[in-house]
Amino acid sequence: MMFEDIVKEGDVARIIPCLMVCAQFFFSNSRLSKYFQECLDFVLKCEYCMSHMQIIRTLEGAFVNLRGGAAGKIESDLVQENSVRNQKDLIRALGANKSEKAIQRSCRAADTVSDIFEKKEISTSVRKVSSRHRTPARIKDNEVIVNSLRDFRPFSKTIGRVCQGMTNVPCSPVRKN
Repeated sequence: MMFEDIVKEGDVARIIPCLMVCAQFFFSNSRLSKYFQECLDFVLKCEYCMSHMQIIRTLEGAFVNLRGGAAGKIESDLVQENSVRNQKDLIRALGANKSEKAIQRSCRAADTVSDIFEKKEISTSVRKVSSRHRTPARIKDNEVIVNSLRDFRPFSKTIGRVCQGMTNVPCSPVRKN
């Protein structure tokens, strides 16, 4: 929550301390985390490698305000990632026979085209298809699975019942047969 506030406000005084906290979190999860490396790289460059003027430019350039107004800033690298995604979508839409000129034209127009599509979807009330959320399994399919598992009782011991595909697997992983 604190980092979101720092980003929205564009508070350059709190970026470095917050990134130090984030670096500790990323390091505790994985020492090879790319986010840890990015935090460490940013902090070390700002603290030891850059002049005072370069530090100010870097910290102020870390955020972009696309729509104007107070507390409307977002990370500039996030804007760049979204722009690259829009460009890739348009390049894929060109099909198999892509010329260098066509790729350059589509890349220049990618953000504008995505804005036009977004505004059109909003005006026509088209719901955005999310790639992260999957549709739930059908209710009837779930009922069939639940009923068959109730009949089968997979977690209760039944004498003589053996999975035919698992004949060499011991009953207990701890002791040897």
